[in-house]
Amino acid sequence: MRWGMQFDTHHFSPSNMERSLKAIFDKGVAFDNIVRFIDGTMQTYIHALKFQAIVTPDVITSSLLGPFIGSRHDYFIYTISKIEDRLKEYLVPTSDPEKYCALYGDPVYMCSVHLYSPYIGGVLNDHNKFCNKSMSKVRVAVE
Repeated sequence: MRWGMQFDTHHFSPSNMERSLKAIFDKGVAFDNIVRFIDGTMQTYIHALKFQAIVTPDVITSSLLGPFIGSRHDYFIYTISKIEDRLKEYLVPTSDPEKYCALYGDPVYMCSVHLYSPYIGGVLNDHNKFCNKSMSKVRVAVE
């Protein structure tokens, strides 16, 4: 594993997942299966470097991947880092066996079983607006 490519499996233990589920859902969010938040961040030194972090509801970094070339797109980093494959192992089903725990990111991420993002589009129904608003409250910590 090269420098910066860390995926702390301790933070993805079943007991930590349960605590995160409860902490996030207790904030009044629309989704009952979000356990972490994901976002890219850029640091500028002589050149721009990009990192991708997965954080817990209490803003503890549970995964930090990078550095990557600063011009790389967040979803590209997500894809080449094979985070989805790692998440399949650690994000267990919720009480509903057809629903898995998931990360929540900004609109640049494509939705999957383990990755959610806000609804986008010019015309959103009331449910979609509620979901976006409820999740933006708790996601602010990642920014």
